[in-house]
Amino acid sequence: MAKSYEEMTKVELQECIKAFRLNAEVAEIAKDTKKVTNAEYVTVLNKFKDSQDEAHGVTRDENDNIVEKVTVSKTGSSNKSREQLITGDLERKIPVIIQDYDISQSTDEDLENQLIPIGWGNMLTGGRTSYIAKHGEMQYVQRGALLAMEAIRIPTNAKDANGKESTKRTKKRFGITEVQGWTQAELEAHAKEQSLKKI
Repeated sequence: MAKSYEEMTKVELQECIKAFRLNAEVAEIAKDTKKVTNAEYVTVLNKFKDSQDEAHGVTRDENDNIVEKVTVSKTGSSNKSREQLITGDLERKIPVIIQDYDISQSTDEDLENQLIPIGWGNMLTGGRTSYIAKHGEMQYVQRGALLAMEAIRIPTNAKDANGKESTKRTKKRFGITEVQGWTQAELEAHAKEQSLKKI
């Protein structure tokens, strides 16, 4: 069995933080960023592990061992593999309103037609790319893309007690608000409107 985060040395914890690119998360919770405690590293790593488990549909028992959880239909059988069930959940579209807090980009252009490419999924086996509209209105976005967007941070400038300015990636780039989806009538009206725009 692999060593738990609680059993690791400080050097091993720091290597994990670096490998998972969690420095911004450590900076958010650390009381003193120059003297981060093992407990603070462990907190960040366990939170990251939990988010990955949720994204991949993994459940664990009280000993932290992975438990295979198979969804069974009402008839008592499942004709989909666990991987298909996870992929289907990540591809499920959720109605949301998205705000982009990155003001380093020019906002003079027409936001209605601007799209942001978001890469998500396992890039080694063929990741996915979702294109997110910047118009700030309700849109349907795949759950996997939303999980990837929640992890994106933008740099912020701050001054320490000595007045020295430093840049940290601690601010979330996207504000994501889940909303009520369209009714069937609204979906049909939207589809009709879109078909009229085709040339």
